[in-house]
Amino acid sequence: GHFLGAEHTLRNYRTGFYRPWISSTENYDRWQRFGARTADVVASERWQQVLAEYPDPGIDPGVDEQLLEFIGRRKREIGSD
Repeated sequence: GHFLGAEHTLRNYRTGFYRPWISSTENYDRWQRFGARTADVVASERWQQVLAEYPDPGIDPGVDEQLLEFIGRRKREIGSD
């Protein structure tokens, strides 16, 4: 038998494949032609892009003040500058 006609397959075959965003699934020649970007380079570019596009949600000024006071107090308690 085969599974190609099974209900589950028909329902999921379009979305059932995992496409990694860091590593390439291209063959070596095609990977070379498109820049030979290694996984560490792709990951670094991605985190920098995510950070650059991150919408700062802001912080309530009162909460910010309390956090800064807490940080200052803890630094004094543990002897950190």
